[in-house]
Amino acid sequence: MRKIVKRLALYLLGLMLMALGITLLNLSDLGTTPLSSIPYVLSRLLSGSALFTFGRLTLLFHTACALAQVAVRRRVTAQILLQIPLAVVFSALLDLFGSLLSLPAPPLALRLALCAAGVALSALGIVLIVRAGLMLPAPDALLHAVSERTGRPLSQVKIAGDVLWVAVAALLSLALLLSRGTAGFWPLLSGCFGGRLAVGVGTLIAMYFTGRLVGVFRRLPFLKADAG
Repeated sequence: MRKIVKRLALYLLGLMLMALGITLLNLSDLGTTPLSSIPYVLSRLLSGSALFTFGRLTLLFHTACALAQVAVRRRVTAQILLQIPLAVVFSALLDLFGSLLSLPAPPLALRLALCAAGVALSALGIVLIVRAGLMLPAPDALLHAVSERTGRPLSQVKIAGDVLWVAVAALLSLALLLSRGTAGFWPLLSGCFGGRLAVGVGTLIAMYFTGRLVGVFRRLPFLKADAG
């Protein structure tokens, strides 16, 4: 029983750190993580509605990923079903941190610091979640399922997944800009990839450094010990 409690505590701490990291990335206005890019740009598209918050749209995205796992694995498993309440907790944390933290028009130096802190906290959260040994969030679990189903290396599937999420988010960003009357190639390109919608240099930093920081954090002595 104590082992289960310890694993759950470690898991929840990992979720909190990952949610806080994503929130800081969003505050940086340099772009969000690939996995959060679609819900984030949708939250901007639907910013006039109090119902469709970033957290709630993240819940819908995770639920869609859980349903996609059923299609890939061709069966419903307890692990897939448990990803839904996990997504509820994670989405609530995103909305909580989003409501508590606000920085109107921060200077570039602070934006870069927020981006770096967000990537580092997200990576540390991932390490704790994996160390807890319970289950992965639905989008990550979907990529694992695709890897197992196709026989492709997980690293390749993860890269393809990140590219897919970012590409879809960029298209949604383009739709948002066009709906707001933005015209011209360079204004559209700047709006889509400048970070102020979902995809930007912060997204590229997250794609490049998150995995590397995960490797660094996993080698830390206090994180090498088994969670159980």
